[in-house]
Amino acid sequence: MIQPVNRFFFITSICSIKFFIAFLKFFGHLTIANAECLSRFPKFLDSLLDSIYHFDRLDASLRLNVFDTFGAVGSSAAAKKFLDRKSELFRIEQVMNSFGVAIASGPIDLRVRHIDALAMLLRFRDGEDHETEAIANKWYKWLGDPFSSMIVAYLIRPFPDLRMASLRLVLELIGYKWAVGTLCRTSNFLDNVMKREIETTAEGRQCRYDIVCKLIDNGETIIPPEDMIKLKLFRREGAFFVERKPMIDMEND
Repeated sequence: MIQPVNRFFFITSICSIKFFIAFLKFFGHLTIANAECLSRFPKFLDSLLDSIYHFDRLDASLRLNVFDTFGAVGSSAAAKKFLDRKSELFRIEQVMNSFGVAIASGPIDLRVRHIDALAMLLRFRDGEDHETEAIANKWYKWLGDPFSSMIVAYLIRPFPDLRMASLRLVLELIGYKWAVGTLCRTSNFLDNVMKREIETTAEGRQCRYDIVCKLIDNGETIIPPEDMIKLKLFRREGAFFVERKPMIDMEND
């Protein structure tokens, strides 16, 4: 059954969105389970990547699915190494640049899904080897120079879903030492992370607290001492600390 389905990508240049999404999911599940399938079914990968190169021409449902699929397919160390070995052939730099552009443009709900897909793609796993870390670092840089500043700005935007997706991405990224350095060098990063008063949900406050704890653990040699003091105070106060506003003595007015 698999080989005829693979030929579908080779024979058909135009197909309905529903069929294309179904085939993306089918091959996506195969390659997530076994990264060797990426080399066995090259037309699937060609079709997926070509859709990402031209994501601005896709309708919303297909745009979501191609980025979600690539985020899942490329999440394993084996898949990253395979894609990196043929990086020029697959134009992975262009893929990542498209990721960055997609996260910066379009309706908020699409940006949120794309950020979640990127978090899946770059997720840090305990025991990650140096080669995989280096690939993740390279791919992150290919998102574009303004990407870190954009994500830092998203941390305090008045859109709860966008903030949460950005917080989840940061929490995944800072498992990597290079990401701690990159983000901490980005203007307002630590200040924006510690602005818990902007959050209206327990999930948001907890995520900010988890980020601070991970920064303390992974950033000892990276974060300046004065900033580390602020982070440790934040951690000591806890996830749900609420600063008391000073009382005004109305009688003496």
